[in-house]
Amino acid sequence: ALAALAALRERDRTGRGSHVTTSLLQGALHMMATRKVVPEDDTGPPHERQLPGGAGVFQTADEEWTFICGWNDAQFQRLARLAGYPHLADDPAYATRPDRERAQVELNELFTAWVQPQQRNALIASLRAADIPCAPVHSGIDDLMSDEHVQANDFVVPVEHPTKGRLWQMGGAFEVDGVRGELLYAPLFGEHTDEVLREHGCSDEELAELRADGVIA
Repeated sequence: ALAALAALRERDRTGRGSHVTTSLLQGALHMMATRKVVPEDDTGPPHERQLPGGAGVFQTADEEWTFICGWNDAQFQRLARLAGYPHLADDPAYATRPDRERAQVELNELFTAWVQPQQRNALIASLRAADIPCAPVHSGIDDLMSDEHVQANDFVVPVEHPTKGRLWQMGGAFEVDGVRGELLYAPLFGEHTDEVLREHGCSDEELAELRADGVIA
């Protein structure tokens, strides 16, 4: 919405249209950036949340977590066959998502049993080959920053801070005509005081007087 409004404002100002692009991953990173993406003190499992049978977070043999989304009817049927439960795919008792929601516990017990002996990377590869939505669940900021999609799209970018050194921040949540907004560090206390006041007509002598009187830092 912000990108679309920015493009409309540019159209009003210049008469030119803009091509706006974004992704779900960009939006998720941007929304979570102020929360450090993953809380540093969160050491528990990632929300052992189960959704209607065939969808939820499952732990693999290497103690990693994977989100699997056998959500709609076709996805559930493919997942059931991949997991070695073809009878579930053809059972009218699980034909719709409301049906599977009522059978959530028993269905996800079966899928948990299928997932547990596997390694996460192999599991994700088999799910993707079967066109079943899935994703690794990242357990920390380092894990997230090393994700192949985050790396390939430069969604985490370095920013040089004058006192803290290099910081890593979430990149812009969208592109306008292929360009993302530039990321800057938060200004230091009083860093731009003189610059702003000069724009409003203050002379060097007036700035010195204001500073001497303790009006500005």
